[in-house]
Amino acid sequence: MDNPNQGLFDILTRRDELQIKTNQLLEQILAKNGGSATVYSGGLSADLITRNKQLETGQIVPYRLITIPMDTAGTDVPFTVVGDNLVAFSDGTLMGTTIKFGNTNFDAVPIYYVIGKKIPTSKIFVSWVAQSGKKLYILSGYQGIAQFDLNPIYASNVGSTAPEVLYSDMPGATVFSLLADCRNTKRLVIDCESTLDAAIQIQPVGSLTNSAISVRDLGLFYPVADGSATTQAISFDISDTYWRPFIGVQIIITGVPTSGTLTITSVKQV
Repeated sequence: MDNPNQGLFDILTRRDELQIKTNQLLEQILAKNGGSATVYSGGLSADLITRNKQLETGQIVPYRLITIPMDTAGTDVPFTVVGDNLVAFSDGTLMGTTIKFGNTNFDAVPIYYVIGKKIPTSKIFVSWVAQSGKKLYILSGYQGIAQFDLNPIYASNVGSTAPEVLYSDMPGATVFSLLADCRNTKRLVIDCESTLDAAIQIQPVGSLTNSAISVRDLGLFYPVADGSATTQAISFDISDTYWRPFIGVQIIITGVPTSGTLTITSVKQV
């Protein structure tokens, strides 16, 4: 009686033959270019196999979580990360938090621009604005670490959009920001960062249309202190009770600023 598994055996044998031929061909190509290689069945490189063994035995650290109290501001504070990816989260706001790679002489990059991206070095320098009682978390590791969600409230891996700047200028009078399109959004987070030399108020507003003419106040306003000496940063979210299809803020001037910038950024949860 015929072996019912013969067809499977033939396929596996053929696969192994093709793998051997592929390995031989790759070794010939590398040898011609002055190199050498060991190609493993299944396509795993020697480096990857070695790294996996080192991870399993604890010879290398697979990830590192850095917790930074934000009660006082920090400037170019050095940290060492592991791997080639990082994510960051704060129970306050990431506005005003920047990162430099390798050297303090390099340009500072807003930290939310590099979240989930490959990083070029293990040495980083982080700066942040003071936020009483808040913490900044930086998780670094190897490929795949960017999928981690550090948010303790929304740990169900919900989606979010890239930050959108609604306003960035020195207001000379009370003015409205752009309105974020929230028609397909569950929740909107707004960050405000001010270096203005005058106190202002931020009033969340919403509209049924993309027009500041028909906006309505959404809850109470948020005071922002003079930011000329220390950058002022606040963060709040809008959902459920105060949700509208289009959401932004009204910037209320209580004393006309003569220097500094106000930047208002939104991120949508989708």
